[in-house]
Amino acid sequence: MALFAASSGTSEPRDDQMGDPGRDWGQTPGAAGWPHFLSHLAARTDAETAALLLEPPTGPERHWRHGPALPLRPERDRMRSGRVYSQDDLPGLYRRGLYLRALRTASGGWGRATLVLHRRHTDFRAMDGVQLSALLPYLGPALATWQRLDRARRQAALDR
Repeated sequence: MALFAASSGTSEPRDDQMGDPGRDWGQTPGAAGWPHFLSHLAARTDAETAALLLEPPTGPERHWRHGPALPLRPERDRMRSGRVYSQDDLPGLYRRGLYLRALRTASGGWGRATLVLHRRHTDFRAMDGVQLSALLPYLGPALATWQRLDRARRQAALDR
């Protein structure tokens, strides 16, 4: 349900939330969309951080996060779509001592998306990886829907 709400709702953080790595967007009163989805996913998997990065074919990257920021750029570029990764699968992360689960998916011709869960002290359970695997068929279409609605909302705002 939270994934559907995220794809059909607005999920841009307010200006006072941008760039603050400690800001917990999912707990913002009245927050909807992707921050709310990430907050639920983090709670369900006991993750300290849940982050979603959308890379459209053109234009700036869009990102949402619940919890502290994660520097994942080099590892993210090596990830294939449709697979759940652990820290053991991405050598740069293994050396940093991060426990994580991550996936990458295409968002229906609208770019690529990376979803990452992170913990500091203990590894994730097998069930957490299964939950991410279960999201794979739905995350791409949900992001494509969100992008279409976002574009329509922006156009409507310009037409006023």
